[in-house]
Amino acid sequence: WESRGKGDGLKPVLHLPVNAAQCRTGFSPSPRQWQDILGALVIGRNPAGTLAESLREDPAIGVFRKLVWQVRAGMIVDNLTYTCRLLMLARGDDFLHALFDDYFAREAPELFGNAESAAFAEYLAGRELDEPYLADILAFERAAMQVNLDGERRVIYTRHDPSVVMSELSEGRVPAGLAEEDLEVVVG
Repeated sequence: WESRGKGDGLKPVLHLPVNAAQCRTGFSPSPRQWQDILGALVIGRNPAGTLAESLREDPAIGVFRKLVWQVRAGMIVDNLTYTCRLLMLARGDDFLHALFDDYFAREAPELFGNAESAAFAEYLAGRELDEPYLADILAFERAAMQVNLDGERRVIYTRHDPSVVMSELSEGRVPAGLAEEDLEVVVG
């Protein structure tokens, strides 16, 4: 806190167009253009143009990228807690982070946590990872998110009892040796 300075350091400089002609020639972006380019840079896209080149050099872009990454990952972990815990315990933190990185590079952020989590769940299902219990716990958490949205019960079909899988994960253990069954589970 003490290193923040006393206001005698660098002052921000605002470069305004010299005259109205500069505005008409494209040197002054609209607020919407500035917002779109900044947003694209923050989520890892590569927009073209003078403004994009200028903003790309701003060190704050890296800070914004990290914040957006953390918020997106946090929303997913909040909604798909046991899915993420299974992946972390079975494959490690780096594996889950790599999944987040790949997903975030492919998909723009969603506005709401449930939409972000549902899209990540779809991405995970499409990856067809060879991880026992993943399909069951992912199906359960997807159904639970839908129940939270509309209050309607859901029926899922699993090969393992989700409550047993979640109990093991809650204790910090990867489930092992659980008998396979044909289960119909009511969520809600």
